[in-house]
Amino acid sequence: MVQWMSSSRRFLSTIAPAELSRPHLDFRSELLPVERALGILLDWETDHFMFKVELKQASTMREILQGLSRIHDPLGLIAPAVLPARILMQDVWQTRCEWDDVLEKEFRIVWSKWITELKSLENLRIPRCIRRKEKPIQLELHAFSDASENGYGACVYLRSTYSNGDVSVSLLLGKSKVAPLKQLSIPRLELQGAVLAARFVISVRLEMNLENIPKTYWVDSQTVLQWIHST
Repeated sequence: MVQWMSSSRRFLSTIAPAELSRPHLDFRSELLPVERALGILLDWETDHFMFKVELKQASTMREILQGLSRIHDPLGLIAPAVLPARILMQDVWQTRCEWDDVLEKEFRIVWSKWITELKSLENLRIPRCIRRKEKPIQLELHAFSDASENGYGACVYLRSTYSNGDVSVSLLLGKSKVAPLKQLSIPRLELQGAVLAARFVISVRLEMNLENIPKTYWVDSQTVLQWIHST
């Protein structure tokens, strides 16, 4: 059975109560609920994505992996916040400890600090809608990438310009990756990030039918040039 929920009260008024995800909700007088969609909290009243992650202390590698698996972020909106835990997982793995061995104190302290800082995500609100009701006169895709010795990542924003001169910028998606165990130079990792950004732009342009709009990539070009000249 299909159940419906929307940020539009006008739309909800056209749906039979039995077909709503909250059939007993009086949407005319009550605030719309916060529900989970694909692992992400969605506040229907404000039409914002929210994140609330509650993790426990971990003393083994298995518990760290279980904690990471509880974080659902299909669009990579909180990729920078998750990367430190993935780096920790890689560091633990390199010690060649067993899944249920007690971790070294240093690793347990890093995990404890990370899950404490993760609570600040509850203050994060990301608008679900990426454009206004008015049709923009210009759309641009801006892709950013960066890298360090520990990892690299990329993200894509949609920039919308309207007839009155207003500009809105919306985060579409992002992703972060831990640097491979085989040590790579910073320029090569920068290039990996640039490739990830380019793939994101290709995917977004195809899925959103934006093949004809301008695109911009932001990457440490000087570092990439150094890598090209060294090969």
